[in-house]
Amino acid sequence: MKLNTMKKSIIALAVLSSTAYGASLEDRVEDLELSRDLNTWNFNGELEARYDYFDVENTTQNSNYSESQNSLWFRFDMHSKRSNKLDFYGRLSMSKYFNDFTSRAGNTSAVSNSGGAGRDKSGSEVYVERAFINYKIDDKFTFSIGRLPTIEGPSYHLQKGTARSGTYPQLAYGAELDGMALTYGTRAMGGTLAVRAIYTPLNQVNGAATAIDSRYLGAGGIKIGSTEQMYSAMIDYEKLNLGWAKRMNFIAQYVGFQDFFLDQVSSGTPVSNLNFDYDAYVAYFEFNGIGNTGLDIGFTYKHTTTDSRGGIPTVGGVFTDGTDGSNDGSVYMLDARYTFGSFKLGYEFLKADDYAFQVGLADVDAIGFYSTPASTGHHVFGSYDVNSDMRLILGYMMQDRDKLYINGVLSAGSDVEKKVNAGYARLITNF
Repeated sequence: MKLNTMKKSIIALAVLSSTAYGASLEDRVEDLELSRDLNTWNFNGELEARYDYFDVENTTQNSNYSESQNSLWFRFDMHSKRSNKLDFYGRLSMSKYFNDFTSRAGNTSAVSNSGGAGRDKSGSEVYVERAFINYKIDDKFTFSIGRLPTIEGPSYHLQKGTARSGTYPQLAYGAELDGMALTYGTRAMGGTLAVRAIYTPLNQVNGAATAIDSRYLGAGGIKIGSTEQMYSAMIDYEKLNLGWAKRMNFIAQYVGFQDFFLDQVSSGTPVSNLNFDYDAYVAYFEFNGIGNTGLDIGFTYKHTTTDSRGGIPTVGGVFTDGTDGSNDGSVYMLDARYTFGSFKLGYEFLKADDYAFQVGLADVDAIGFYSTPASTGHHVFGSYDVNSDMRLILGYMMQDRDKLYINGVLSAGSDVEKKVNAGYARLITNF
């Protein structure tokens, strides 16, 4: 639900009428300022109930297991247009399993606060998923700073059946990132062109240190830097009404960081001297309404290079056994979707090489479909708009994995024949 002009006027009138008689001039001015502030805000949100089922068959180890999960997701979006130059965008979010009263981590188990969360004075767990400002310097340049919209980028909107909401392509770097960006926007070749430079520094924090000195050491006395540099540059071009398609979108992006230290402590002693560099080049193409039909096509290509130095005992380095090494990998993803009125039917194909470094920290699927190297996957999905406020999405994923790594990217990997099948249902309500 959005606060439209009429509703805002009613709120403002109620506030004003409550103090109209006998109110001081200062009170009336304050009420008018409140009314003005309310007029700058818009709110909307989503509530999603999700069911996942997956089955894993490991032919190499002759093992098989299955699992089902029920989860609840809440997203609350806000936008404030303070002036012609300044906009604020924010999102509060929550995700949890249904009624997870007990949980287990390794060899320990605990009773959770799921049954009394929000009422048991144990703290709140609504998270800030995004919070950033766009400051329009002039007609061409915009400066952004805060928790940026780096997740849920294309082609995620094709799967979900909504408009595009994220900046980075889905496969570029699936994590919520804090930082700043400078965007140059202009008209070009009959469309709109945005060129961005993005700075999202990575910080290593020693919580046990004093505020004055946060430096700390890894194995062998190696110094861990407090800040590691992470940059991105991208070109985002969109054009409407091509004749043979209603819309096209092209994105080219570079994402990279250097000397990221992967910390590991055992019994209070640092044991890791692993640090690595990461470079990724991403190209994304999307065409909507092809041939003036309901057909949409998206294609993503990503090439990654990791340069690993050092390692963690019994684990190794990034795609290495602990020796220094550099590895290249590629990911290809094809999306196709057709719209039949309120119903959409889609298909995804994804192929990731052995050394494709994927990040899916903010992915919502249960099996790591978009973040697993050495895999081939198929995804069939359909969505139905019950009405303008409710959508049902059903999907099925099939993934073959040829190599296993520790935590997805560590060690030299071991050959495996592993099949993962997963089904899901998502009921999303907009408010």
